[in-house]
Formats: sequence, C-alpha cells, structure tokens
Amino acid sequence: MFRGHMRVTLEATAPAPVPAPALAPAHDRPARRRVRRRGRVVGVSDASSAAREPATCSAKGCRATAEYAVVWNNPKVHTPEREKVWAACGEHRQFLADFLEIRGFLLRVDPWTA
Repeated sequence: MFRGHMRVTLEATAPAPVPAPALAPAHDRPARRRVRRRGRVVGVSDASSAAREPATCSAKGCRATAEYAVVWNNPKVHTPEREKVWAACGEHRQFLADFLEIRGFLLRVDPWTA
C-alpha cells in the first residue's frame, strides 16, 4: 500500500452478450435481391430516346449538351479494344481530357455524334 494513495484493482469482465435478433424461417422472409450498380451511361439505347434527350456532359454537376466524345481506356482493367466514352461540353472538354491524360487513359477526343 502506498502512503496517501488508495490502491484500486480492476477485474476484467467480459461484456454481456447481445442476443441476436430472431429471424423468421427462410420461407417466410422475402428473398434478397442483389443490386448491381453501374457507372453513368452516356449513350442512348434507341433512336426514340435519342430524339427526346440529348447526351449531357459527364463532368460532375454539368447539365450542358455534349459536344465532344472523350474516348479512354484503363489498360490495367480493359482490353485494348475496349473503349469507354465520356460526353463533354465545350467548357469541360479540356478538363476531362487532362484528367484522363495524366493517368495515361486518354485515347482521343472526337466530336459528339448522337
């Protein structure tokens, strides 16, 4: 015992177990579906939707109509034949191209064709 101090000993205790929530039998529960999330789709699937909605710029927050196709490929992920396309307005064309060029992904910049 130390003079003027009280000696305290602590005992290690395990936390109380938390009961697992009760689950209904598998046949009573709705089936879980796997949701697949994909990247932003730039192109359109059919001619009628192309007439309704022109492609918009891929830059975050930009809603301008696409004027350029920024074509790129990540060689670590994609085969050389695979080409990914970002739509770009005149204001964001250089920014998007520079972003991809720094990483070695940029293939070319073409005029946007709907």
